Amino acid sequence: MKFKAVQYEEYRWHSTIDTDMLSRRQKKKIVDKYNACLPCKIEKADFSLNSELQAEIDDALILAIRFDEMLKSKSYNIPAIMLRSESASSSQIENLTASAKNIAIAELDSKAPKNSRIIADNISAMKTALSLDSEISLDLIAEIHKTLLCKTNAGIAGKIREQQVWIGGDNLSPGNATFVPPHSKHIKEYLTDWIAFSNRINLNPIILAAVSHAQFETIHPFIDGNGRTGRALMQRILKNNGIFKNSSLPISVGLLNKIDAYYSALNEFRNGDYVPIVKEISKGIVFAVQIGSSMVAKIDDMMNTWKSNIKAKESSNVWKLIDILVENPVVDAKFVSETLNLSLKSAYNILQDARNFGVLKPIGKVNQNMKFEATDITDLIDEVTSKDGMRRSKRIFYINPTRNQEKNLWPNRLSTKNSKKRQSKTTM
Repeated sequence: MKFKAVQYEEYRWHSTIDTDMLSRRQKKKIVDKYNACLPCKIEKADFSLNSELQAEIDDALILAIRFDEMLKSKSYNIPAIMLRSESASSSQIENLTASAKNIAIAELDSKAPKNSRIIADNISAMKTALSLDSEISLDLIAEIHKTLLCKTNAGIAGKIREQQVWIGGDNLSPGNATFVPPHSKHIKEYLTDWIAFSNRINLNPIILAAVSHAQFETIHPFIDGNGRTGRALMQRILKNNGIFKNSSLPISVGLLNKIDAYYSALNEFRNGDYVPIVKEISKGIVFAVQIGSSMVAKIDDMMNTWKSNIKAKESSNVWKLIDILVENPVVDAKFVSETLNLSLKSAYNILQDARNFGVLKPIGKVNQNMKFEATDITDLIDEVTSKDGMRRSKRIFYINPTRNQEKNLWPNRLSTKNSKKRQSKTTM
């Protein structure tokens, strides 16, 4: 089946806005008709590429697989910091920004600024996407979305929308919108098709991830959080296809680096051309490997510096603390106590030791409830997700693909005899 551009169907808009509160100019902006899109079904669609682009995405796959394999040798939690960078960048695409320090504080303190809490929840959603060992399903989608919004917008968390949403224009009616996703009555039908496609095993994983992501954005099944949920699901699809075994990649850093090209590719997809989004996701993966390689090199140097500065017995719990800090760059005595199974007093003493050794810096007033920050980690995350950091990271790139030596680019998840069984399980 050939992939086609979206079609449209017309609806009448019934505004619930109290027009008595609007100006004459605002009233004129309310358009009583709008066109909602009808995307092309993709479960059985064909997505072929020319040889040049096919070679390009094969190279990207090799880079991702080799990078993931390299991370097995690390004693500290590289996946956690990759996930933190991915979540921060994915949120930036939605114009949600906060420092790495404030995001880490939000994971400990519900009174942190709202943007920080939203991005912290995005980290949780990414963890959910990667930790649940399952095929793509409606339950998985809902669970990721629920984790994303349950603390900041519980009323819609995990719930498929039952109203019209739109992108661009104004908040008065969808008639002036840049893009109007499908009417809510079609959502479950399109998600059924999307789930069946996302569990296909006969496509290159990058094509699968790219097309799946663009279609999810087109369907827009939730009132809010579609972009962040869709990018989390893209990570899950790549993991399901064996690309990620030990970590994830901050692909959103690459997309953020070329944000206009990313948005343009999504628009081209809706116009019937899937090639641009495949290119952008492929480039995003390559860029993510560059960023990841840079981060690993810097963390190695940082860990060596910490270890050389720590003057404590090998049995001291301060040595266990430094591995925890890569995953949790802001900690307090309560967190350390629970994580290392220590008394609050012992945990506080260890934090003070780490401070004296130059590993941690205190945040706020000095007391037993104070928080401590591993500034080396938070500074690194802020750097790689900034424009300057992205440019610098391009210079570090040491995993080189050799396509002729890599004939089997990704593991086949199921044998042929099981493929029919797999497809029947994905039908909703």
